[in-house]
Amino acid sequence: MTWQDICRAYPEEYVLMTELDYDDATSTLRAATVIAHGKNRDELLAQNPRTTTDERAIYYTGRVSPKSVQALLEALEFNDFSDDLFDKPT
Repeated sequence: MTWQDICRAYPEEYVLMTELDYDDATSTLRAATVIAHGKNRDELLAQNPRTTTDERAIYYTGRVSPKSVQALLEALEFNDFSDDLFDKPT
């Protein structure tokens, strides 16, 4: 899906994605495959997302406001336990 399609499909949600396609000139995300999504980190993680690739990212599709900064900072903590969530390639 394109980033614009992802934003329309999952408005104001956190999305876990793989198969990331970035524009080399601007480092902007052009497209990706959504693995899981949720209104907050807990909802996203409750889906028990699994992937076998190391290429993954969590983005927020909404506008960043002062109210949402704390939630975004908490989402960055995701890496603390990401090894438990993703299968390693064999």
